[in-house]
Amino acid sequence: MGFIGDLFKEEVNWSEEELKALHVSMVSMAAIDGNVDENEIALMSAAIENLPGSKSFNWQNFITSALEIKIEVHFATLKAMHKKKKIIVLALLGTLALVDGELDDKELQIFNGMKSMLNVDLK
Repeated sequence: MGFIGDLFKEEVNWSEEELKALHVSMVSMAAIDGNVDENEIALMSAAIENLPGSKSFNWQNFITSALEIKIEVHFATLKAMHKKKKIIVLALLGTLALVDGELDDKELQIFNGMKSMLNVDLK
């Protein structure tokens, strides 16, 4: 379904819904080891601020509303994205897992679960 499924999906610009789903995924990855450090926070902020797309939103409202959305809705949003965006999600989650210098088993489980859910081959 790869190429055909992606034909009409936006491959570059990120919607606010996609950014919220990414944000919640990154927050989950950062918090799973029980410690969210400054490097993780900086990476999460930089990712959201630097991905292309419309970002005319208030940060406080963005974060609050992102956390109010059911995780199943975020998963559906992530699964419906273009393959190129899915690869970016996995790259950011992998980088986030390693930014503190340690790869926790729980971080690896989240990464592998997301990779499986997004059905993306990283080869």
